[in-house]
Amino acid sequence: MLTPESITTYQRNSNAAAGYCAACTKPLSGEEITKALNGDEKLYFRYLHECFRYEASTGEFFWKNRPIEHFKSRQYWVAFKTRLSLKKTGSIDSCGYAQLHVSGKTMSAHRTAWFMTYGFYPSEIDHINHIRNDNRIINLREVTRKENVINTLIRKDNSSGVTGVSFRPERNHWTARIRHEGKLVHLGKFMTKEEATEARRKAEILYGYAEIKTVCIPLESECAHEAYVETDPNSRMYDDN
Repeated sequence: MLTPESITTYQRNSNAAAGYCAACTKPLSGEEITKALNGDEKLYFRYLHECFRYEASTGEFFWKNRPIEHFKSRQYWVAFKTRLSLKKTGSIDSCGYAQLHVSGKTMSAHRTAWFMTYGFYPSEIDHINHIRNDNRIINLREVTRKENVINTLIRKDNSSGVTGVSFRPERNHWTARIRHEGKLVHLGKFMTKEEATEARRKAEILYGYAEIKTVCIPLESECAHEAYVETDPNSRMYDDN
C-alpha cells in the first residue's frame, strides 16, 4: 500500500498529471518521441496522452487522432487515421490481462492507466476485485510485492476457503503453510480448521504481511469486463516511428 514517502510522490505526480492538457500542448517532435521511447518518463507521459484516450470510468482505451510526427511516413499516418483513429484498442493476453500495443511495444493496460492518471509507475498494482481486465481507476491500487501475493485469489482446489489452509482427507487432519522469500514454509498439522487458520494468521504477522481488506467494487458497466478486441490485426505496422 502507499507509504508516507510514496504518498508524497503520489500527490506530486498526481498534481502534475492533473495539470497536463494534451489540447494545450504542442505535439512531440520526432526527436522527443525517440527520447520518450528510450526511457524519458516525462516525454513518455506526453506521448501516451497523444496516443490514447483513457476512460477512467470504464477502464477502456481509445486511439486518439495521433499527429503525423508519430509515424515514419505520411502513408502510415493516413492509413492509421482511416482505419484506427478514435477507435477502441487493446487485447487480452493469455493470463487475462488487458494489454496495449504501440510503437512495437506491448504494455499492460493497468500500468498504463495508472501512469496516464498519476504520472508515475508504482512497483506493483493490484486489481481490487480480482478481475484482471477491469482497469477502471477505482479498481486499481498500489501495493507492495508481498501485499500483492497475499491478496491473490484462493486456489480452486483449496478446501477451506482460507489461503494457505487445507484439509488432508487421507490423513484426517488440517495443514497450514505460507510462502516466505520464495520458500514454502509448513506450519504444522492440526485437528481443526480453526487451529490451522490461527497458525496461518500468526505466520502472516511473523513474516510481516500487511492485512489486506477486501473492497467491493460495483460493476458500473459490462464493457469493462469484456475482452478487448484489436481493431486491426495489422495495426502495429502503423505504430512504427
